[in-house]
Amino acid sequence: MNRPQALVLPLLAALLAPSAAPAQTADSTRIPLTIPGRTPVADTLAAGDRALHFYQRARAFEAAGKRAAALSAYRNCVLADPAFPDAYYRLGMLFIAFGDVEEARQCFDAELRNTPDHEQAGRELGLVLARLGRAEEGLPMLETYRDAHPDEGLAWYALGFAYMRVGRAEDAEMALERSIAIGPPNPVWHRDLGAVYAARGDLEGARREYATALRMDPQNPTPLVNLGNLELRGGRHEQALEAYRAAEAIDSTLHVALNGQVQVLRELGRRDEAAAVYRRWLSKRPGDHGARLEAVHFFQSIEQPGQAVAIAREGVATSDRSAEARMVLAIALEGAGHRDEAVHELERARELYRLPAERERAQQLIDRLRGDADPDSLAPGANTP
Repeated sequence: MNRPQALVLPLLAALLAPSAAPAQTADSTRIPLTIPGRTPVADTLAAGDRALHFYQRARAFEAAGKRAAALSAYRNCVLADPAFPDAYYRLGMLFIAFGDVEEARQCFDAELRNTPDHEQAGRELGLVLARLGRAEEGLPMLETYRDAHPDEGLAWYALGFAYMRVGRAEDAEMALERSIAIGPPNPVWHRDLGAVYAARGDLEGARREYATALRMDPQNPTPLVNLGNLELRGGRHEQALEAYRAAEAIDSTLHVALNGQVQVLRELGRRDEAAAVYRRWLSKRPGDHGARLEAVHFFQSIEQPGQAVAIAREGVATSDRSAEARMVLAIALEGAGHRDEAVHELERARELYRLPAERERAQQLIDRLRGDADPDSLAPGANTP
C-alpha cells in the first residue's frame, strides 16, 4: 500500500462522522413572536389559552406561506402546552419541508403519544422511519393507515415507498401503481415507480416513468439523476452524462448530479473534464468536505499532488475553523510528501474537534506520522491483534 492511500482510509472514517443538526432547528425558533414596545397578547392569557393563541397564529402563518414564522409559533405552542392536539404533527410537517427528517420523526412520535388516534401522524412517522433506514418499524403503521384509507393515493404511496426500502420490489410496484391510479397526480410517485421498475430490470418502464415525472415537474432534477444512474449501470456513458448535465442545469448545487458526471468522466478517462467538474462542484459547495476529499484523491490518482494540495488549501481558506477541512489538507500534504506540514494540520484538526474520540483519532494519526512505522501500518486494523 502506498503512503497516501494508507493515511486516507483512517482519515476518511473521521471525516464522515454525522454532522450537526440543520440551522432551522436552532434555539431561535423557540423565541415567542413579539412586537417591540408592546406587551405580547399571549402574555396576558392563561397557559391553555396561550397554546391556542400560538397554534392559531401558526396556522395563519402557514396559510400565508410563512413557514419559518409558523415553525416558531408552533414551537411556542408546544412550549405552552406540550400536549396541545395537532401541534406536534404540524411542526413535524414543517421540519419535513425544511429537510430535517430526524426532528420530524421526534415530532410525529410526540404527537402520537399525545393523540394516539392521529392517523396522519402515524402515516408520516412510518414514512420518516423509512427515510431514516428504519422501514421495518414503519411498515405496520403504514399498513394500518392503508387499511383504514384504501381509496387514498397517499396511503398507497407511503406503503410503496416503505416496501422499496425493505427490498420488497413486487409489493412496492403494486402499491405505487395503485397510488398513481388513485391520484392525485404526483411526479414523485412516478419517479419512485420508475426506480422500482429499474430495480426489477424493466428499463423501458423506468425511462417512461422518469420522463412522466419530468414532464409534470420540469424543475425537479431528481428524475434526471435517476435516469443517469440507470444509463450508467447499463454502460450507456454518453446518455448518463447527458442526464446528469441536464440535472445540473436545473440545480447547479445538486451534488449527486455532479458526482455522477465525475464518475462517468473518470470511467471514460476524460481527466480534464472530470477536473473541471470537481472545481465547479467545489465552487458551488465550498463547505462540502466529502467532495473536496474526493477531489484530492482524484488529483493524487492522476499524479498531480500539487493540485490536490491547492484544492485542500482552498477548503481551509473557506472554513478556517473546520476540523474536516484541516484533515483533508493533511491528506493532501502527506500525499505530496510534506509530512511535517501534514502533522501540523492534524494538530490543528485535533484542537478543533469537540468530541474526545475524534481528538484521540487525530492524535493517533499524528503519532503514526511522527514515527518511522512501515507505511502499511497506517492502514485501519494493521496494529490490531
